[in-house]
Amino acid sequence: MSNTLPGLALDIPVPPQLEAAVEYHGTARYFGLYWTPSGDEVVVTDGRSAHDGCWWGYQAFVDHPLSLIPLASQRYHLGSSDEPATHWLIIDRQTRLISIALADEALRFLNAQHPPLLRMQLTAEEWRAAVEAAQAQWQANLDRVNSIDVRAALDQQNAVVSDMSTWLDQRLPKDWQALLIKQLEGMPQDEES
Repeated sequence: MSNTLPGLALDIPVPPQLEAAVEYHGTARYFGLYWTPSGDEVVVTDGRSAHDGCWWGYQAFVDHPLSLIPLASQRYHLGSSDEPATHWLIIDRQTRLISIALADEALRFLNAQHPPLLRMQLTAEEWRAAVEAAQAQWQANLDRVNSIDVRAALDQQNAVVSDMSTWLDQRLPKDWQALLIKQLEGMPQDEES
C-alpha cells in the first residue's frame, strides 16, 4: 500500500482533536469522512468498520473557513441530506494530512490498509463458544451504554468540538474572508440548459 493519499491533497490543517470530534476510535492509520442521507449523518470509516459519527463535530470541521477556502472553488460533493456523497475526505492520522477522493477510490484505499480477513473453519463447539463470547461482549457494551450519563457525555463531546474549533480559529489567516471570496469567485458556474 502506498503512503500517498488518494485523490487531491488539501491544504487544510488537521486538528489533533478531529478523531475525537467525529468519534473515530479505531487504530487504523487512515480514515474517511462523508455525509449520508441514510439517517442524515456523518459516516466515519477506516475501511474495516464504519459507523455514524458526531455530526456536529464533522460540520464544525468541514464548515470552518480553513476547510471551506480550499474546497470552495471545486466541484466536490461530500454528501447531503438529499444525495449520497460522490467524494470522501481521507485523513492520514500519522502525517496529519488530508485529501478528497472519489468515493470508490477512497473505499479501495481504506480497505487496502488492512490485511485480508482469514477464513476459518470452526467446529460446532468452537462456533457456539464464539457466539457466546460475542453475546457477552454485546451485553457488556449494552451495560456500559445503559450506565452512561448522557448529559455528561454530550458536555464532553461539545468541549472536544469547541477545542477543535478554537484550534482551527487560531490558524486562520488575517485575510481569510478575502481568500474565501476569491475562491468563491473562481467557482465554476452551472451551465444554463
